[in-house]
Amino acid sequence: MALDIGDRIQISTIHGEIFPLKIVALYQSGIADIDAIQSFTNLKTVQRILGKASNYVTDINVKLVHIDNALPLAKKIEQQFNLKAVDINTANAQFETGTTIRNLITYAVSFTLLIVAGFGIYNILNMLIYEKMNDIAILKATGFSGKDVQLIL
Repeated sequence: MALDIGDRIQISTIHGEIFPLKIVALYQSGIADIDAIQSFTNLKTVQRILGKASNYVTDINVKLVHIDNALPLAKKIEQQFNLKAVDINTANAQFETGTTIRNLITYAVSFTLLIVAGFGIYNILNMLIYEKMNDIAILKATGFSGKDVQLIL
């Protein structure tokens, strides 16, 4: 949208209400599909835009220092508060699968290219030897040794 920090925008709800907002920061997660559709604002603003009460919350994201604690913490939150908690590994399982498949395809293509290049080099050397066979035969017939022929060719 070619917006920058400090720009003002207006958003409208499905009910036709218009809310003016100011851009105070830009954030990129590195995943283009998410960055194209996701924006952040404070909780009170969203509750006001949606016309909901001040106790209305849909998601809570917890940032951890150690990612290994995500699964135990998700289980603890589910038990303690009777909520649905999803750890980062489960939430990003599709991303991890895609990365694994991309790596597998990269290795397969690289291996195939190496095989094709190897056959190409073999064919070039093989044709070079076949082209030189007549010359080698003539040189050996005239009395040159194998070492002499190698030095000449």
